[in-house]
Amino acid sequence: MKQFAILFVSIIIFGCSSNEQESPSADSASLRNRNLALAYIDSGMMKEANEKLALLEASLPLEAFVYANQGLVAIRQNDLEKAETLLNKAATLSPTNSGIALLRGEVAMLNGKFDESKRIIEEAISKNPDNIQLRWASKDSKEHLQFIVDALEQNIVARLALIKELLKEENFDAARDHLLTLQKQHVLQDEQAIGLFNGALVQIDNEKARVARAQVIGLDNVLKPTRAWQHSQLEVAGPPGTVGHPIRSFLNTAIPNTTPQQPKTISFTKDDSSIKPPNKKQVLLVESPEQIEVVEVDDYFAFVTTPIDWNNDRKTDVMYGTTNGKVAIEGGAVLLEDN
Repeated sequence: MKQFAILFVSIIIFGCSSNEQESPSADSASLRNRNLALAYIDSGMMKEANEKLALLEASLPLEAFVYANQGLVAIRQNDLEKAETLLNKAATLSPTNSGIALLRGEVAMLNGKFDESKRIIEEAISKNPDNIQLRWASKDSKEHLQFIVDALEQNIVARLALIKELLKEENFDAARDHLLTLQKQHVLQDEQAIGLFNGALVQIDNEKARVARAQVIGLDNVLKPTRAWQHSQLEVAGPPGTVGHPIRSFLNTAIPNTTPQQPKTISFTKDDSSIKPPNKKQVLLVESPEQIEVVEVDDYFAFVTTPIDWNNDRKTDVMYGTTNGKVAIEGGAVLLEDN
């Protein structure tokens, strides 16, 4: 674990005296509750997320972020009536937000209101025409899929979906061109994928749309476990298997600007003693000149005041530590453990 801490060179840790600290403000408390609510949602801890969101509702009663994420929690708890009420309130407070529209469309679909779901998404697209996730929510539309493929040329999930739609229309030439483009992306690595690809091309050449589409569906399924497919899925829809995606920023509340603090120079050696925080009170996390955070370690948690994805898993991470020297990031990236 100590070796991992040394290799994690994009993050620098140091300690400084506690008298340099300022007391947390009300804004800091709200940011802390926001980050914890998001971390709990990402971890599947819905009860704990609701507790933090309730605190935010009391302090920020006109913040759409709160009701949107309460609605998401209700969706995941299968309370669709409550979810619809909360999301409608969020939409009233932030009528153009694409994330809220996606959640409202999902609730309508889960309730079997397919026309209403389509209306919500299409209305949101008219307000956010460049939003990829909204376009993907209407992926049964060839026009929306073409937009995504034009914007994200390497996205194999969208390209495969477009090929399937083209084959529905028996547009063999365009379907063949997109399949050949897929081949150039070097995603066809195993024998089964290559066989399905070649089979789809043969059926397209024979103008057998239904059989060709079945081959493309098979190819899509074979590619799902691959890194390229998973990355493409994240771009258009988020992690596969999740229900709804949280709103990650306040929508009606200004966040105070903070000046990034400059890191101290620390040399990383085979001996990790050089990166131990001397007094276990403050930790400086450095990801880039714009992504610098100073956090205070108390008896258990050390809260980061802005949501940062330290380990690049597309989830908000919460840094925590203890006064005996254990410091880690919720989400798997352990920084330091001092016995």
